[in-house]
Amino acid sequence: MIRKQFDDEIEKILDYWRMGHHKKNRRIEYLVKWKRGKDNEVSWERDIDLWQFEKIVQEYISTISTNMSGSSSAGAL
Repeated sequence: MIRKQFDDEIEKILDYWRMGHHKKNRRIEYLVKWKRGKDNEVSWERDIDLWQFEKIVQEYISTISTNMSGSSSAGAL
């Protein structure tokens, strides 16, 4: 397996989307704002390609989990 590696650092993860419900066909992508990019430079990146930013991704996931647990609306995302 060839892994993608980024030369830039993540400034912030802005959003995510998930396609597929079963583990074998699930795909998750994150909308990433890069530190050295222009103000509007963002890109959608697959979760498996962000392996070198695992800590940042986990922090984002925990933030979303916290926000959703306090939400009264079902299926907020």
